Amino acid sequence: MFKILIMKINRLKNKKILLLGFGREGLSSYKFLRRYVKNGLIGVADEKRLADFEKQYQTVLTQDKKLSLHLGKNYLDSLEDYEVIIKTPGIKLDKKIAKAYGDTSKLTSNLNIFLANISGKVIGVTGSKGKSTSASLIYHIFRKAGRKVVLIGNIGRPALDYLNWDSKHTIFVVEMSSYQLDTLNQKKIDSALITAFFPEHLDYHGNSHKYFQAKMNIVRNLKKNGVMVYNRKYKKIKRFIDNQRVKNIGYLYNSIGAYCHTPLLGKHNRENIFGCIEIAKLFEVREAIINRTIKNFRGLPHRLENVGKFKGIRFYNDVLSTTPESTIEAIDALKGKSLETIILGGFDRGLDYKKLARKIVSSKVKNVILWPHSGIKIYKEIRKLENSEIRLVQVKNMRETVRACYKYTAKDGVALLSPASSSYDFYKNFEEKGKEFNRLAMALGR
Repeated sequence: MFKILIMKINRLKNKKILLLGFGREGLSSYKFLRRYVKNGLIGVADEKRLADFEKQYQTVLTQDKKLSLHLGKNYLDSLEDYEVIIKTPGIKLDKKIAKAYGDTSKLTSNLNIFLANISGKVIGVTGSKGKSTSASLIYHIFRKAGRKVVLIGNIGRPALDYLNWDSKHTIFVVEMSSYQLDTLNQKKIDSALITAFFPEHLDYHGNSHKYFQAKMNIVRNLKKNGVMVYNRKYKKIKRFIDNQRVKNIGYLYNSIGAYCHTPLLGKHNRENIFGCIEIAKLFEVREAIINRTIKNFRGLPHRLENVGKFKGIRFYNDVLSTTPESTIEAIDALKGKSLETIILGGFDRGLDYKKLARKIVSSKVKNVILWPHSGIKIYKEIRKLENSEIRLVQVKNMRETVRACYKYTAKDGVALLSPASSSYDFYKNFEEKGKEFNRLAMALGR
């Protein structure tokens, strides 16, 4: 484990501070420093060249004449010159970076600084699948209950953007990715929810064990009397929590008597809702408010999103399913809805697609549309099962994809985008890919 710096605002003053990575969270940290640590010497280190940044980032980097810039391939050469390094989640915390400045005790993060400087309550939410939806639902439940609540994370804004919202009455619902948890070192979490665990982000963490240990930092950073809520079907999580001897509530899908009606599709969503209910109960939210909020909660874009019905074909956008396990859950969620066509493939992170191939064959999907590059691996796994009834269609872009959906999907059938892969080889992020799918489904369906 790396040693991570704990940093109160007053300890940042008059320090030489480096922002390692200047994306969405790096910009948030910059704004925080310029507001609270005005006299600090600030540097920015990023692998990108100045011309590679989007306009809003270029503007900051060029107009603030007090910034020291370390951009391009040698960006790590500057690390030893600074007393504090605020690392963004997208940069791997590996031995190469540790060696570059010799001592990771100079290292901290946007989230660590935030947690070190607040007095409000913190609800942490993580999981290989469902953390954004669960965090958003918890936020809506507390908001309907009249609580002062703030949503932070991938679906909100970076933590330090909300520092001035803090009070002893504030409840911060914080979606925590494995990237953020990798460097978390603040025992400030009052309660936490782990929705699920299966191998993910192995290109970042290196292996499943390191990914698991990063996720379990949410347990390690509970307050002394903090409570861990988790799905008991994940035995590995249960064993870890039991060994940590923290207060915990484990739930199973059929273990709660009252059933709350929800418009969300899929067993995985219903399981996660049970976890959200347990979190709300810890804060004594009334059952009627919980049930009413769940009933009216429509979910988030790009997560089994019902795009619409065009030319008699129903389109679903589940682009955020970036693992075989989550795509299997999407297939199960659409069981009985005439799923005919599924769109798979994208950035190849070395995942195993054998179980997904078996699920596709057993679910009687008629058409599989395959993207480079993992699509080739999925293609081979399906071919090994020698099922000649499945039509395999290889495409190169989203326009070809949607045209194939219209060509091969029968009227009243369903076409599902659930790639079991990330989007980074063709798109900036999953939102960009999902939006293009939605747009073309509508445009070509006129």
